[in-house]
Amino acid sequence: MRNILIVFSVMIVSACSQQQAYHAMQGNQQRQCDKHTNHQDYLACMDQADVSFEEYQRQRQALLEGDK
Repeated sequence: MRNILIVFSVMIVSACSQQQAYHAMQGNQQRQCDKHTNHQDYLACMDQADVSFEEYQRQRQALLEGDK
């Protein structure tokens, strides 16, 4: 039982770490969008940067399954 709790705890921490890393990268990408002088380019960049972590996970999983 203790081993199951340890494994479960590691999985939760890992998932949180992935989400935190994604949000940090997303914030960095949004800051890069601020460098665009053309408004349309800025909006397109922000649209790309505005993908939720859940949507990112779905897209990532679809790509991984496509490689098999």
